[in-house]
Amino acid sequence: LFLVPLVAFWLVDDSAAACGLSHATDRQLLVAGSLGTLIFVLAYPLVLRYVWRTEPLPAGPLRTRLERFAEYSGHGMREILVWKTGGVGVNAALVGLTPRFRYVLLTDGLLSRLTEDEIEAAFAHELAHARLRHVPLRMLAVLAPVSCALAASVVFPPLGPAVASVTADFAGVEPYAVPLVLAPAALVYLCAVFGPLARRFEYQADLYACRLLAEFHGSRLADEVDLLCQTILRLNLLSGLSSRRRTWQHTSAAERVAMLRGALVEPVPVALLDRRLRLVGSLLFGLTCGGLAVVLW
Repeated sequence: LFLVPLVAFWLVDDSAAACGLSHATDRQLLVAGSLGTLIFVLAYPLVLRYVWRTEPLPAGPLRTRLERFAEYSGHGMREILVWKTGGVGVNAALVGLTPRFRYVLLTDGLLSRLTEDEIEAAFAHELAHARLRHVPLRMLAVLAPVSCALAASVVFPPLGPAVASVTADFAGVEPYAVPLVLAPAALVYLCAVFGPLARRFEYQADLYACRLLAEFHGSRLADEVDLLCQTILRLNLLSGLSSRRRTWQHTSAAERVAMLRGALVEPVPVALLDRRLRLVGSLLFGLTCGGLAVVLW
């Protein structure tokens, strides 16, 4: 997703040059990148549905149970899909920005190996991402640095020639040099900013899912925390992963379980996490809109 606006920028710029026109302006680049990202985010769930082997979850007690929970949560979706992986994949995922284009995918391996309670817990975690607007926040996290970079080139015009000279010296042919210059910066941003933000989204979704399950069933929060912890560890085991293995977007299963159990004992950090992520969301929105306004003004 991070590369979508950049690719859109380069396509517009190179297409203009190939047609004998001047390179695209910052305004054209920002509009193209923003529209390209929006179209991609709206369309890719439909593409995934047919590129991957998926089918609607069959009618039955499990589907009824999940639909009742989704209705209670107030987070609509277009369909609950079974993602056919030949029993190899054991995972769940949420794709889509709006309810009309939103799908929850449950792999066949997950459905065949987990209990209905565990499946519902995994489903609740994915719906929590929708409730907490993590998909649009990820989109803003992609657009914010790009729009700010373009805005900086407008506010500080010397940056434009400076970047052009660097790219020309670096590769001799500017269109091919730009990705080489931007790729390291994008990698640093992904590892230092986007990755930690995504991991905190996972924490927040875990906590919200437990609260929502407790409200729905009228059960104790501690019971739902135990269930989600059990589900996380079981999914990790079935995937053949170490409980301490981390990825750039996900903390380890052991860390997620420790965080959930710690939230029962000390709820203050949970409230602090929610406030900080709301502040981050507002900051990303402000940076994206501010950059857009500067370039388009």
